[in-house]
Amino acid sequence: MGVLIACEESYQGATLGLWAEFQELTRYLEQDLVDVVVGVGNSRGDVAHDPADPLAAAETLGRRLFESRVADYRFNTPRSHSVWAPD
Repeated sequence: MGVLIACEESYQGATLGLWAEFQELTRYLEQDLVDVVVGVGNSRGDVAHDPADPLAAAETLGRRLFESRVADYRFNTPRSHSVWAPD
């Protein structure tokens, strides 16, 4: 799963609750949270002018979405001895 957030706050703490919620949601649904991209803007089209370039980050996320591996081990999770080795 990838999450795209657009908000008017540039303060990173403003989106931490959403990050945490999606982390727990994906764990509950046994999915992988690949990344979260945040764009800042107050009006339609503002995010495109965000100096952090969230549109490029979202495009990169889209390309990586099905290629990225997420390691979120729990006590009873069967796993190999290497995180990055192919299955």
